[in-house]
Amino acid sequence: MANDPTMVEDDDEIELVASNKDRFLHPDGDYEFVCVDVVRSISGNGNPQLEWNFRGPEELSNSLFKTWTSLLPTAAWKLTEYTEALDVGKAGEKIKLSEIKDKSRGRRVIGSLVTETRNGQKRSVIKTVKRHPDGPGEGRSALGDVPF
Repeated sequence: MANDPTMVEDDDEIELVASNKDRFLHPDGDYEFVCVDVVRSISGNGNPQLEWNFRGPEELSNSLFKTWTSLLPTAAWKLTEYTEALDVGKAGEKIKLSEIKDKSRGRRVIGSLVTETRNGQKRSVIKTVKRHPDGPGEGRSALGDVPF
């Protein structure tokens, strides 16, 4: 096979390697994360939710971590955990989803990373978020100002 991967031909041989089952694992602990995007979506159960995309620090290979918060009233406490950590809204306030999405981008939090097993696969996931000790920083638009 050629050294240039764009020059792979149909007759070239490719060595297959075993799957790295631990590729989604990082050491458990608290890390600084930057919110790179917030997207409204529907859960597997058909409920409205927000999908939070956080970029991890260099020590986590700048990996992207996704978390979700339900938009159902019974789960509003979790949404409040995120908005308070990002300093975009507090308990008792009313805020538009568009404001949450716009203000959250580029802000930082401390996320607690834990190892969980989902569908038989171990993964590192953000379990909780809290306010960064130095504040959330200034919000930035979408992915442009976040180092990768």
